[in-house]
Amino acid sequence: MVVGPRTAKIIQVKGNPLACGGVAIKGAPKHGVLVLPEGAPVPEDRMVPAIQAHRIERSAWRLDEVLPARGRFDSKVPSTQPSIQRGIEVGSVTKTRRHGAPPFLISTGVRNCHGAVVFTDVKAEGVIAYDQLTETCKPLRVVPAHDYDGDGNREFAVFSDERVRLYRVTELPGKLSMTKLADWRCKAEG
Repeated sequence: MVVGPRTAKIIQVKGNPLACGGVAIKGAPKHGVLVLPEGAPVPEDRMVPAIQAHRIERSAWRLDEVLPARGRFDSKVPSTQPSIQRGIEVGSVTKTRRHGAPPFLISTGVRNCHGAVVFTDVKAEGVIAYDQLTETCKPLRVVPAHDYDGDGNREFAVFSDERVRLYRVTELPGKLSMTKLADWRCKAEG
């Protein structure tokens, strides 16, 4: 069972080992993929709703609060693109629903080879929880939160071409946090 950012399906492992011990998997979703434990339920395919540009821009502001400050000589003129603000390249902004509580956003961004993943309220007006990823130069994307292993807790992952970090979403009354479960690194070739 493999899960990508937009799909999940059961596939057959075929092919030759690639860099970092990977295996070419025929039929696997493109880009970031997690292999689930045997017996895990297949998450429902769902179309990821579009996130409005102003929420992406606000997510960049929240990421700016948790990432190291930009360099003294970096350009002070922000890009006109909502996904590149304050020297931060926003990778993903994913809306995540909760039972009996308001939804939240999972946002990722990178500035000067330092990445971060943040939980914000649905309007991206404040940071609820965050984690930093050092030595991360490529934009980070999110595999949406879902109970992938069937233990009653939701997991999600952030990934780039060189890195995958797996988290558990911890929900308690009045509190939302993330717990790091695993981290894989692979130096990109070329």
